[in-house]
Amino acid sequence: GTTGQRLPLGIGALQAGGVLVVLDAAYSSPEGLLTPSAQTLLGAMLGSVGLDFGLDFAENSASRGGSVYVTSTVKCGVPANGPSLDPLGAEISACAPYLERQIVMKQATLIIAMGQGAAQALMALDEPLAALRGELHGFECEGYAGQMLVTHHPQDLLSEPSLKREAWQDLCLAIDAGLLKSPLKPAQ
Repeated sequence: GTTGQRLPLGIGALQAGGVLVVLDAAYSSPEGLLTPSAQTLLGAMLGSVGLDFGLDFAENSASRGGSVYVTSTVKCGVPANGPSLDPLGAEISACAPYLERQIVMKQATLIIAMGQGAAQALMALDEPLAALRGELHGFECEGYAGQMLVTHHPQDLLSEPSLKREAWQDLCLAIDAGLLKSPLKPAQ
């Protein structure tokens, strides 16, 4: 789009397998996909489930061995004065083919939709986040079939720390399904 600065298409390991994280575009910053504090939190979240985060957001690149690819529902359109709280449907629609191609290329073991906008864009639903999280969803797209987990965006967790428990419960759903592992989850 021409409404703002261009974001990176994604950051991390795009080779097949691993995890695909799709972020709600409403939280993108003019500098990139996430604010520095949200980057740190996302790294901690992924590390807690045994994933090699392997991302350098400052360089928009992946280090060796990373298994995570992070992208956004919108690839452009972040205004110079900051993100819109509600990316235009036209921006999401214009970027949908790029996101679909990333999904097909990644063939992820699990897609994690972070934030209401990401979940709504991927699922083509107008449901609130609370109605979409708390369960694994089957997801199909142009030759990809897998599982999707919906949870809170890292920026929401920073703004409202009480939501971190819900985000951990969401990640535990994928752990229990064998899609993620965690050395931090206590034995039951």
